[in-house]
Amino acid sequence: MRQFFLFIVISVCIVSKFSAQTIYTLDSINTLGSKKSEFYYDQFDRHISTLSYQFGGPQGSYVLSDGFSYVYDNNNNLVEQVFSSVQNSLLTPNTKTLLYYDAQNQVSSITNLWFDASTSVYWNSSKIDYIRNANGEVVNELIFDYLTNSWSLAGQKTYNYVANNAVEVVFQNTNDNGTTFNNVERQTYAYNANNFPTERVSYSWTNSTWDPTIKSTYAYDATNNVIQTLEYLMNNSNWDPYFKEDLGYNSANDFILYESFMMQGNNWSPLYKQVNTYDTPLLQDLIVPTNFSFNSKLDIEQIYESIGPVWSLIRTSQYNYSEEITNSIASLDDKKMSVYPVPSNDILNVLVENESKQAKVFNSFGKLLLEVNLVKGLNQLSMEGLSTGTYFINDETNNLFVRFIVVN
Repeated sequence: MRQFFLFIVISVCIVSKFSAQTIYTLDSINTLGSKKSEFYYDQFDRHISTLSYQFGGPQGSYVLSDGFSYVYDNNNNLVEQVFSSVQNSLLTPNTKTLLYYDAQNQVSSITNLWFDASTSVYWNSSKIDYIRNANGEVVNELIFDYLTNSWSLAGQKTYNYVANNAVEVVFQNTNDNGTTFNNVERQTYAYNANNFPTERVSYSWTNSTWDPTIKSTYAYDATNNVIQTLEYLMNNSNWDPYFKEDLGYNSANDFILYESFMMQGNNWSPLYKQVNTYDTPLLQDLIVPTNFSFNSKLDIEQIYESIGPVWSLIRTSQYNYSEEITNSIASLDDKKMSVYPVPSNDILNVLVENESKQAKVFNSFGKLLLEVNLVKGLNQLSMEGLSTGTYFINDETNNLFVRFIVVN
């Protein structure tokens, strides 16, 4: 692992204010253990990273397991997403997704890459280019694989619209980089008066004809929440139901009930059930680039599986939420030592206000990364070479630790 570079600036400095950051923590405790996720937002309310932890560290603490980081352009469009997991006690990149936009800020291309840890290099994996009509609707997706150091067209999806609703999607593959295409799969859609899909039918290309294989139907309540889905299989020119999902909501449209069933004989046999209880605001819509929504909060989640015709409770999860607003300065030992900015992606400033002292830097596993002598005044530690994650710095007393975040 690459080491820190330490720059010592022997001077007394004044700490200026840094932009505020919000950190949301979701702590889930259930019979299978405890998990924690931290969601980091910058001063523009953009979701910049998520860190996930599993409980069970060497001293009964949370241990970092994986995380996501996000980068935006000047139009607040998401342009990069990186997933990392812990490997050999380090948060190491696994995959990266790059998004490109046209002049109307619509996605024009998505490229997926995988990370080669042995060489610390990202390699191209797959790509989708989007072709749009004058209304901005995607009419064609071009699907590429990266082969022999170049992009090779592997297939395409074409879309047909009626009244701005996609009524048909056809997938075709190609073995000659697009000279000819072969039909593979087709889907058709029907909509209600509110333009919500009520039916989807899937077809396979068999003997030069489209054969229907699977049908899905969707039912809605008065507020357009999906309350039931039904799955059918084609059997001798008849649609036979085989799978069902029932969903329920409270008066605030919070999702409170999910039940799934499989058809056995002429009866629906229960498979899986989830019951949600709400109290205080729920952290919802955590898919980038949306923000946290505080219109409700999930407190308890109960999971059931069926034993014969009876639901049996197998897991109860208790969720705890917290919100931290930081001015991006973390202090240690009654402000005798401060670190900023938090998070950092370049230089971590360590301000020693009184006498010189020694300090140690640890990763989230408690592994010692660096020991330094800090002088009175401003000391600077380079974050170059550190993965996105949580780290700690302490003074020689070992009494207190200051947490700081690296976002690269």
